[in-house]
Amino acid sequence: MAAIKAEYLEETKNELHILMELWLKVRDALQKALGTDPITKEDEQEFLRVKSDGTKYQRVLKNKLTDAGTRIRKLDFNYERMLDILRGSISIAHLRSLPESDVRRTLSDWHRISVQLNHVMGAYDFLSAEHDILARVSRGGKRGGKFSLAALRESGKLKWILIGLAVVAVAGVALVATGVVEL
Repeated sequence: MAAIKAEYLEETKNELHILMELWLKVRDALQKALGTDPITKEDEQEFLRVKSDGTKYQRVLKNKLTDAGTRIRKLDFNYERMLDILRGSISIAHLRSLPESDVRRTLSDWHRISVQLNHVMGAYDFLSAEHDILARVSRGGKRGGKFSLAALRESGKLKWILIGLAVVAVAGVALVATGVVEL
């Protein structure tokens, strides 16, 4: 795999965060379907918007995260089951009309996908932060600045950069050890 550009990391990280926000709203709708509170027209319209946007981001991220040129090994979530949930949940009222066991099973599937999505999101957060730290060190902590240990030591930033690099190194070793990133 070629080096991943900072713009790609940042864009993908942001799309993952948006998808997670939408996915949390799907959970809210599933829980509302299990409840007895009245379902308003606004609830249903919001749920339709969430489903539409969720489907769009699911498709975009599936394409990005499975593309051979940008794929990071083992950074996946269950794309197809997410799409099944989004497509099969016609409305909150429809979900409420289903047997409770079906809605609970869907909620369980929602949870498994959520865990996987959080894993992917965390890895992209880490990779984006790592790229940012390395870019700052190479610039000496300033835009267009020269890298100088003496200048960093004088400014008091050297200690924080070394701590940041240590954290990045430990996290990188953990990602390699768990098989998420392959060298």
